[in-house]
Amino acid sequence: MKKTLNLLLVSLVTVVAILFYSQSEAKAVPAPILKSAVIDQVSNVDGKWESVPYNAQPLYKANAVMHDYVYFRVTTDGYSNNYIYSGSTMITTYATNYKSIPIVGADNIVTGWRRYYRVPVENLVTNSIQVWSSSQVGTTKIWTNIINFDVE
Repeated sequence: MKKTLNLLLVSLVTVVAILFYSQSEAKAVPAPILKSAVIDQVSNVDGKWESVPYNAQPLYKANAVMHDYVYFRVTTDGYSNNYIYSGSTMITTYATNYKSIPIVGADNIVTGWRRYYRVPVENLVTNSIQVWSSSQVGTTKIWTNIINFDVE
């Protein structure tokens, strides 16, 4: 009897949720094609961020001296898979994407992402970071700017 009552209650909640679901909360639209990707912030300690000036592209020398980790933010216009490089070596397996914030455009549609990464300094091949972004739709592939830094 108790199992039957629980099953009926779950069924009722499911039906009510389906009937009263607001169509304005979610829109099924195609994912936008990748248009741009840039490393626009870097830090040696999470929370003390250094903005990378747009006119410093394609190469930027960070003011902060890196210690245990390099923190950086990749901002994309469009949907992408990001691959982290140090010099010409892919080090994506050592990178942690610890925070992702959607960029919301008109009509509450996600148009891009701000993704925060952390890479241990010990896994770097050179004292630089660059990201290769590959579009999740279409064939767009973009290299970001290169961030150089000193390691202590």
